[in-house]
Amino acid sequence: MVLWNRLDIARRNDDKDAIRSLDLLYRRVETEILKWEVSPVMRLLNDLLNMFDRFDDDGWLNEYRKLTMSTFPWEDPFSILVPAGFDLEKQEGPIRPPAEADDILSKKSRGTIQQVESLFKLAINIQW
Repeated sequence: MVLWNRLDIARRNDDKDAIRSLDLLYRRVETEILKWEVSPVMRLLNDLLNMFDRFDDDGWLNEYRKLTMSTFPWEDPFSILVPAGFDLEKQEGPIRPPAEADDILSKKSRGTIQQVESLFKLAINIQW
């Protein structure tokens, strides 16, 4: 806000050097603010584009791998299959899902069974 006010004053005074400098500074500050508000993917893309120099492809590829791994750490694909609290590396922890999950499953399966039974009754009662 301060930069915007100073820029407005410089425009009223028609100070071209101050206008140019303050405008560049305002844009830079705005860019830095926006850079921290974007998603991690966009931040990674910005960093990669800034460091790409078209001369050292191998060095750029190594830096790309480091940045990608720091932005998105590796996750075991089987972690979604095990219950919370189970350590895949040590193979330790609770194996059974929590009791709430059993309740939800049993409720859904009861509802499904009731629907299938009602469809059977309907099929039996249909007269051709």
